[in-house]
Amino acid sequence: MSKKKKQQDEWKKIGSLKDLGSQRGKTDSPQKHYRPPTDKKNTLDQDRKKGTDNKYHKKANIGWLFSKYYFKGIEGDKSRLEEIKNNPEREKEKVQIEKKLSDHFDRKNENIIDKDLSNYKAELDLLKLPDQVRNLLHFELTTIYPGLFTGSGIPHETHSKGEFTLGFFFDHTTGLPVIPGSSVKGVLRSAFDHPEYIRFLLKEISQNEYSEDEIKELERQIFEGEKDSGEKNEKGDPKYIPIPFKDRDIFFDAVIVSPGDKKEEFLGSDFITPHKNDEFKDPVPLQFLKVLPGVTFRFQFILHNSLDGRVTAENKSVLFKRILQDIGIGAKTNVGYGKFEK
Repeated sequence: MSKKKKQQDEWKKIGSLKDLGSQRGKTDSPQKHYRPPTDKKNTLDQDRKKGTDNKYHKKANIGWLFSKYYFKGIEGDKSRLEEIKNNPEREKEKVQIEKKLSDHFDRKNENIIDKDLSNYKAELDLLKLPDQVRNLLHFELTTIYPGLFTGSGIPHETHSKGEFTLGFFFDHTTGLPVIPGSSVKGVLRSAFDHPEYIRFLLKEISQNEYSEDEIKELERQIFEGEKDSGEKNEKGDPKYIPIPFKDRDIFFDAVIVSPGDKKEEFLGSDFITPHKNDEFKDPVPLQFLKVLPGVTFRFQFILHNSLDGRVTAENKSVLFKRILQDIGIGAKTNVGYGKFEK
């Protein structure tokens, strides 16, 4: 049997050459372009054309839906709109394209918001660190009205009506909203800019008094992973050396553990209306994605006792919890976002 005949027999086992051609277009090398058949009868792209939703949407990676799939299919319309936006003779066509884009983003927004947390149990388990991890400490806090907004600095805008104009932070692998560990660490460290505040909390938590120098040393140990060597540098300042990695504090992403209502919904939308120089001149509301009030997050850390032993790992955990309750986290905390309750 010839080599070509063997190849054709192999292709027939997978599916007829005619079927392969219909999947990827006619080609002289169907094997090169072959994709394994799927049991998903309605793919995301097919549903996009129909304007419908199905069970595969309900379990899709939300971060991917928001960052990539959100803009799929509008490239040609955006290009046409850019070409005719200043042409008064094509105003009718412009309105039609804008309406089409608005409908597109309305569907996308609804698809993202209408997610049930019960469909992501495996992903939630993946993000939550097991209690067996050595020196792991964690606590839970629940968002209050109006909710939580993170990732506002991430680009996410085409200047189209109806779209989510501000970015949002998702875990790359699971696609679920998380509060980055770097953000948690940054907020907690900012509180140490106010040593009197930290001293007050530590006295209440540990029943010990701390000097400003002791607060600074504790800050360096927690956030820099350094300690005072007891020596002086050339300028006469304290010389610091690294703390071994196994003894450093680690800040992990805060993850969702339960939704805000019985429907298992955890995402919603909101608007802000920025006013520029003239606060009465045509303010344009900006729509953005947020975590709903009532959603519970688990904050996770690996913590150690301070080197002098006066601040225990448990003291640090309670301190961090109090700071997050007082300050909040994320964007727009000045108007109430990112606030928590126990």
